[in-house]
Order: sequence, then structure tokens, then C-alpha cells
Amino acid sequence: MPPADTSHTVPPRPSHHFETTNWTLVRQAASEDEAVAAAALETLCKAYWLPVYAYIRSRGRSETDAEDLTQGVFQRLLKQKAFAKAGRSPGKLRSYLLVSVRNYLASDYERETAWKRGGGAVHFSLDTAWAESTLEGELADDRTPDRIYQHVWARTILDFSLQLLEEEYASDGKAEEFDLLRPTLGFTTVPNQSYADLAARTGVSADAWKMRVHRFRKRWKEVFRRQVAMTLGDASKENIKMELAELIDLL
Repeated sequence: MPPADTSHTVPPRPSHHFETTNWTLVRQAASEDEAVAAAALETLCKAYWLPVYAYIRSRGRSETDAEDLTQGVFQRLLKQKAFAKAGRSPGKLRSYLLVSVRNYLASDYERETAWKRGGGAVHFSLDTAWAESTLEGELADDRTPDRIYQHVWARTILDFSLQLLEEEYASDGKAEEFDLLRPTLGFTTVPNQSYADLAARTGVSADAWKMRVHRFRKRWKEVFRRQVAMTLGDASKENIKMELAELIDLL
């Protein structure tokens, strides 16, 4: 699974760590206990609202409307307990959310956004300024909304994996080493350095850097694979392999 180079730089974003699979959160979002359902939905929304927002913005909606509509997508899922059925699905969370946002936009906008005018609905905080900066290149090209959604979803999963790996290195006192190793994956505009250049810069031998790069890439694949598995209803080896291949291709 060789990483493919990309031409974007992703701005910093909040981390979202999952102690359970995302489909477990989906089932919790269908709970009869309103507090449990709202908490699970908020976690899912905070983690995956950006692809939904990107899809809506690419359909020509304004920043303000896209924020309201993104809120509405997740509120509708909570109100209709739509996650009850989804939680039993063997499918992909990314596909489920894409269908949800399509259906939502096809519905009566004024009726579906009534939650904004009251009713005690939970309101999620969305950093649209960060989103607009992140999506600047996405919204400027001529890809279809579906393709933009899929690309932003892949970037989101990649972003999670890189944040987790960065935190691992930082906790071991190796934050600077992570910064040097990060370009070796190829998902950045920062040029990769040769083993000889790394050796000259750090005083560590080229052979030692070669080993570090090997371990770094192996660990990233493990973390990325885990993040992907958590978005699948049926996280079999074959399904994970297929989803990994699709996401890498999207990147």
C-alpha cells in the first residue's frame, strides 16, 4: 500500500480519539436514552462533519447555509432515530452519511431546519472558518460534489491517523523526529529528505534513519488501518483491504 503524493497541506484540526468503533457509536446514537444518543451523535458529528459540509458547499450553498444544513443532517438522523437501522448495517459509514446528506438536501429545507427555531435540539459547534481554509482548493475545482465528499472523507481519515501518530511520537519525546519523518509518507507538499541529508542534519547515521523510516511507515499503516476499520460495519480483513485501497486511490 504505497502512499501517493498529494498537493495539499491540511491545517491543524481538533483530535478525535475513539475508544470504540464508530458503528458502536452509531448504535448508541439510536438509543432510547436521549442523553446517550445525543452524546454519541455529537462525537460522530465532530469527527465527520467536514465531508458533509464539503458536499453541501460544493452544491453551491453559502457558508452560513452549509453550516445550518450540516447541523440539520445530523439532527435529522437523531430525530428520526435513523441510526437504529444503520447500526445493524454491514456497510460503510462514509456511504451511509453520503446517502443521508443527499436525502436531506432533497427534502423540504424549511421543514427540516425547524430545529434552528426551537424544539430543544442539540446544537453542535462547527469551526467553519477552519473548514473554509481547509476546503479552499476543493471548492475551487470542477469535481462533482460526490467526488469532493469522497476525497474529503479520505483526507479526514488520513488526518486522524497522522494526528494519532504525532501524539505517539510526542509522548515519547520524539516530536522533532516525527516532523522529519512525516514527509516520507508523501501526503504533503514538504519535500522528502534523503537518508544522507537526514544524517547530515541530525548526526544520526543514514542506516539508522533508514530503519526509522521503515518503522514509521509500518506504524502509520497500522494506525491508518485501525481508523479505516472503525468506519466499517463488517471490518473483515477483505473489507478493510478494499476500503484502504479505495481511500488511497481517493487521496
